[in-house]
Amino acid sequence: MRASTCPAGTSWLAIYRASAEDEPPADHMRSVIFAKDETITYLRGERTWVVVSGFKDSRIFYRKAILACAGKAWHHVAFEYP
Repeated sequence: MRASTCPAGTSWLAIYRASAEDEPPADHMRSVIFAKDETITYLRGERTWVVVSGFKDSRIFYRKAILACAGKAWHHVAFEYP
């Protein structure tokens, strides 16, 4: 995983890979979409990808997951900022 936080500590970015062999795609997509105390304002997806963004308190979040590597891995990008 590659992760970075801004010098002020108010924003972060993560790029990572997760195995797709441990759970069905629909279950993994649900785990990307839904998190506690978030308000979703944008949600799109298809069979092999999902993107979600919205607000959590006074912060904006964005997450995207794409099924890659012949269906064996999920590639993720996620970030939050004020």
